[in-house]
Amino acid sequence: MILIVRRAKKEGVGMTWGEVDMANVMQRCHEMFPIQTVLFQGKEFRSGMRIRVTTTKDSVIEGEFVGMNKIQMICIRTEKQIIAQQLEKVHNITQL
Repeated sequence: MILIVRRAKKEGVGMTWGEVDMANVMQRCHEMFPIQTVLFQGKEFRSGMRIRVTTTKDSVIEGEFVGMNKIQMICIRTEKQIIAQQLEKVHNITQL
């Protein structure tokens, strides 16, 4: 393991442990959650909108709506993580 790290330093590898390529991650999220618009309780939410989601367990998720998939899961990008939440376990969605 140490040799791999030393070799990477010599070869000038730019990515260190723990870093991710956010562009690739978001591209993958858009592929997994291709539906760009969701209707929830008569309100329309589109990809890229800032939203606040309250779950049935009173957890609050604030972030950017990424999309929805065919199995009724929505994807939200927060400041620190990307969360997939079942739509049936969502109590409320509001636009920020």
